[in-house]
Amino acid sequence: MALFLSQNLSYIWADSDCKFYTSLNLNHYHFESNSILLLLEFIKLMSKKKILYIDLDGVVVDLMLEVERELKADDQNYKGIDELIDNSETVFLNAPPMLHAIEAIEELEKYYDVFILSTAPWGNIHAWSQKRIWVERHLPSLYKKLILTHRKDLLKGDFLIDDRTKNGAAEFSGEHIHIFEPKFPDWDSVLNYLVPKN
Repeated sequence: MALFLSQNLSYIWADSDCKFYTSLNLNHYHFESNSILLLLEFIKLMSKKKILYIDLDGVVVDLMLEVERELKADDQNYKGIDELIDNSETVFLNAPPMLHAIEAIEELEKYYDVFILSTAPWGNIHAWSQKRIWVERHLPSLYKKLILTHRKDLLKGDFLIDDRTKNGAAEFSGEHIHIFEPKFPDWDSVLNYLVPKN
């Protein structure tokens, strides 16, 4: 007897005659031995997670805290926030995570296919690589799932967690979870909404 594991199925097993069964809801699904591909498609369909995009700056990364720190240090005599963001070689790299963001994302990964979706300033050539390094440091399971774009509305998915409506967030085809607004004031409220209740 062979045992096949699947995320959303208790188990799938094959008997000596190569008939396949699953324990899902105590119903038995039968496939002939020449239907292995059908079985694999069945498993894939049953284990498919919804797609969740999460914005980076101001949602996962406390960028403004690092901006304020660098402006106070003022090593480069920046004239303001915009000039610093467009020129700093460290601001995106050194910013700390937002409170509870990392833990919340790790929890959401159990239920969703999570991608980090961010916009990088055109004027700062360092920002693109800094964001990639930041994600690898703080969310190592997601650094290959980082998408940088100025058109978030072009991506297909089920949910987008974003603190703004700019760069296509308002036109996103799925549900825009506008974090740090009255309906979703913090990460706990997002988890309460997105994590399935047992």
